[in-house]
Amino acid sequence: MRSLTYTAQETALLLLLGSTANLLAYAIDSLIGALVKARAKLAQNAGSFTTSYLVYTLSALAAAAAAVAAVQYISPPAAGSGIPQMKCVLGGMGGMRARSYLSLATMAAKVLSLSLALAGGLSVGKEGPYVHITACAATFFCSLPPFDRLGRNEALQRQILAAACAAGVSATFGAPVGGVLFSIEVTSTYYSVSHLWKSIFASVCGALVF
Repeated sequence: MRSLTYTAQETALLLLLGSTANLLAYAIDSLIGALVKARAKLAQNAGSFTTSYLVYTLSALAAAAAAVAAVQYISPPAAGSGIPQMKCVLGGMGGMRARSYLSLATMAAKVLSLSLALAGGLSVGKEGPYVHITACAATFFCSLPPFDRLGRNEALQRQILAAACAAGVSATFGAPVGGVLFSIEVTSTYYSVSHLWKSIFASVCGALVF
């Protein structure tokens, strides 16, 4: 009975994780689109060509500066792509430093800075940030009462984080198999077979939502 309950908990968490990864990706893409449209509208309503050009350029600089400020003042660990941090966490780095990398504040800073940077026209990839955002969401879910058993068990938490990496890539490209291969190849030097079905299930759930 206990084994069945544990399996149900893990399955529910993976379903929630895969769905959340793609819903967050959709929200970020919608926010980026809204910001880009707002910049274009401001430029079009500015009047002359020179004024429109200045408005469009300055709004891009303002968005980029706001992206930097979001990381600096909300959560500095959100800097970078997020994949090197996940390599360290899955490689065994623990303690306060790992928790700061996977906190809700870091996720908020990552979402906001990524949206502002892309809306400002910076050439920033989504794959690494989506992996980091999904891992932060997984850590938050593991702290909730229905799933806190997973958060207390280091081995199980590492499996969930590996599945989060796969779900993050799946949310980026809509490719569940590619997400699983990514979580195997890039984020872990040692990949347990027990990680595999969890990564596949979370990625497929995410692909269906996608």
